[in-house]
Amino acid sequence: MSLKNILCVAAMAALTASPVLAQPIVTATNTGLDANGDWVWEVNVVTDAEGSVATELDATFSDADLLAGVIGNTTVFDFENPSGTTLGWVTRDGDGVVGFQASPANNEATAALGSDDVAAGTYLLGTFTTAGPSTTGSLTTSVGVSGIIAQLGTNNSVSASESRTAYGGDANLDGNVNFDDVLIVSPNFGGAVTNGWAGADFTGDGLVNFDDILVLSPNFGTSAPAATAGGASAPEPASLALAGLLACSAAVRRRR
Repeated sequence: MSLKNILCVAAMAALTASPVLAQPIVTATNTGLDANGDWVWEVNVVTDAEGSVATELDATFSDADLLAGVIGNTTVFDFENPSGTTLGWVTRDGDGVVGFQASPANNEATAALGSDDVAAGTYLLGTFTTAGPSTTGSLTTSVGVSGIIAQLGTNNSVSASESRTAYGGDANLDGNVNFDDVLIVSPNFGGAVTNGWAGADFTGDGLVNFDDILVLSPNFGTSAPAATAGGASAPEPASLALAGLLACSAAVRRRR
């Protein structure tokens, strides 16, 4: 091996052996629907080194209304910090401290929080709920998170985004509109539900009726993204048959 090749191999070995600088990240994840049929979102901070952590992060929610937001892990994020956020609605105390604030009116939230010393790991910064899907509202909700995570005295610019779409008739949100969804519609057909989409109330009117069949029917047997929102349309023979079957099922249950 030539001297030049030996030096190149040595340089590569030294580079490989060099320690990798810690780089925290932020993640945004949709975890499905809550008991009220609203979307649930989790924003996590992921650290890869032990030490102090501080956040100056802003979150913006799109397409569906933000309903609420709370701090996630209060044991880790146990003190409030000032923040350089540019969100105009944010309030500060006399020391400029912002802490955690969520504004449903603006569909935004901010988190200026910190911790003295944490091990490397994933920590829940905040949990948020946005209005659940419906064909009369929005079937898609998105969140974008950006800002700074300070770790070991170094500021790191981070960002994350996530989007979730419900497809017409997919009551269990598995990406398919099939008999599993019909089994959710059936026991609720002709009645009122409080869990929205998960109870097969696709139109968001609190009832499971023929309007919801008209959402499911055109997408039956399809998978996302081929399945579309579906709305009020002329009833097809298949939807009429399905509605009749569900109506008979509901009548049998009432007689019992």
